[in-house]
Amino acid sequence: MTSNDPSSSHISASDSSSYLAYQAPKSELAQANPQNEHHADEQQLRDRQIAGGQKRILVSFVSFLMIFALNMLFRNESIVSLLAIPFYFISYFAGIFGVFIAMRGLQYAIWVRVLILVFCHFPVINLLLMLSISGRCTKYLTQRGFRVGLFGTRST
Repeated sequence: MTSNDPSSSHISASDSSSYLAYQAPKSELAQANPQNEHHADEQQLRDRQIAGGQKRILVSFVSFLMIFALNMLFRNESIVSLLAIPFYFISYFAGIFGVFIAMRGLQYAIWVRVLILVFCHFPVINLLLMLSISGRCTKYLTQRGFRVGLFGTRST
């Protein structure tokens, strides 16, 4: 057998040190991992849900306080109370919607979401729940590196 014979399985000692296993060429498509991209998109959607839910919760909470203050200032004025009713309902439903979105982003269990949404219909409990969920949103968003202000995340 000659050394040029392809059927030769003999490798000399000098050839074995330079011998490397074959590695297929790598392309950009092979390096891209669609699962990581999907996970990043999912995480970005989750961040947006939490930030949007928290913003709705905080706006609703502040509008509740403003409606309460206006009713206390103009206690004997019936027109102010009548004008406050639509704003109350708008802020009420915005708060419940914000709680729902934030809980979905924070990945609460379905039965916990339902239970909290039921308790959101009680007057004082809904404010406490909104503040509690907003606090959890703030904690999550600051851990993720977002800047959170009085009315939720700040766009930078």
